[in-house]
Amino acid sequence: MIKITQCVLVPAILACLVLCGCGGSDPVNYSAPIALNLKAKSDDVVANAIRAEKGINTEIGNPFGAFITEARKQLGNVDPTRVEIDSVELLLAADSKGVTTLEQVFTGKVELLFEMGESKNSYPVAELTDPTGGAPVTFTKSFKYSDLAPQDLSPFLNGSFKVVIRGTAVAGFTVKGLEASLQITLTFNAYE
Repeated sequence: MIKITQCVLVPAILACLVLCGCGGSDPVNYSAPIALNLKAKSDDVVANAIRAEKGINTEIGNPFGAFITEARKQLGNVDPTRVEIDSVELLLAADSKGVTTLEQVFTGKVELLFEMGESKNSYPVAELTDPTGGAPVTFTKSFKYSDLAPQDLSPFLNGSFKVVIRGTAVAGFTVKGLEASLQITLTFNAYE
């Protein structure tokens, strides 16, 4: 008679779970970079605050929608259990008017949010402080799929939300006619 002790059994079960891929630790799908182009105009600055927004599904070809569709396909036409952000970058595009660097637009903390269409709930996505230059700068991610309210899960997966950038305008950005072309690039992972 073979006697199996707990010391042998527990590691064996854990090894089986890891080898079988249980737990969904690897993404089933990765998004292509989703670049959203937003305009921040000096005329729109209110109480030193800049706010620009754009629907996630409004870019040509709807890359977020394509990402979710492919994730569902990989999972046998069911929704992923979670979607996480892999990276977020901000770039000041060359077609900006009167500004050539991000420090001519923002000062202090710059936040990125997802604002849901129906519920109007907003969720923090990422932030950075005192962005500089014109080249892409990387945000520190804060988005957690588990923070989405139950009523926002389906709208999120259907792309019914806006990406919002907000921050404090530098004093010089209130001059009439200035326009910052902001490109926000996000990548996502979907999990089983």
